Amino acid sequence: MRHWNSVGASWLRVGRNWGQYWRLYGGFIALSRSPYFGLAVVLSVMSAIGGGASDWTSVAFAIIPSLLGFSIGAFAILLVFSSEKFLRLISEGGREDSLFISASATFVHFIVVQVFSLTLAMLGKVGVPLANIFTIFGVYYSLFSALAACFVLFDIAQVYNRAASVPYADAEVQLDTAPTDTEIS
Repeated sequence: MRHWNSVGASWLRVGRNWGQYWRLYGGFIALSRSPYFGLAVVLSVMSAIGGGASDWTSVAFAIIPSLLGFSIGAFAILLVFSSEKFLRLISEGGREDSLFISASATFVHFIVVQVFSLTLAMLGKVGVPLANIFTIFGVYYSLFSALAACFVLFDIAQVYNRAASVPYADAEVQLDTAPTDTEIS
């Protein structure tokens, strides 16, 4: 019985993590407003109509693993190599809508999209019907999510640059926390 309790607890933790990520990302509202998502849908439809018989699984296997390595590496650098002062700055006093949480949610989303894309490609490779068509979308959305993650890093670089220009080490730096298109990837 003890084993099943720990299995249940593991599934609950996973469910809570997914729920928190999805809420912080912005859910279906953020997804529907995303220019990156919309562009991926349009290009997927055009690709399916124009060359739906293409082997998109090979394209996914050639591109997505490198993107996945980049995104995990960039996320790790953000978490591990940032100074304590800088992390305090971008955490904005622990606010849930801080630049730090926004960047983290964007990178988690970026990774989720890539894993989803690779999973679709694997399903397509073994012949699951329609998986190749959805792999087209996964590849495009993964690529455009890379742009969104890139702009989050750019936002962070701008904050870092502003913080470096403050003459006193303990001075406060005001962050421009208005939502950007990078938050809606």
